[in-house]
Amino acid sequence: MGNFYKVSEVAKIFEVKPITVRKWCQIGNISAKKFGKSWYIYKDELAELINSSKKNNNGHTLVKKGYL
Repeated sequence: MGNFYKVSEVAKIFEVKPITVRKWCQIGNISAKKFGKSWYIYKDELAELINSSKKNNNGHTLVKKGYL
């Protein structure tokens, strides 16, 4: 699955719990594919989301450098 991230990887990137990432997948906030009981998040689309994401109140990006 070289074109996908696992839920646990995305949770680490965003510093949230895996259940939060699963919820994002379910409601369509993140473009993902479900195989069986597991969600897989498209790497390219996650990168686009991060690059176009809004900055927080301090002007910093929402994701730490070096993750993508």
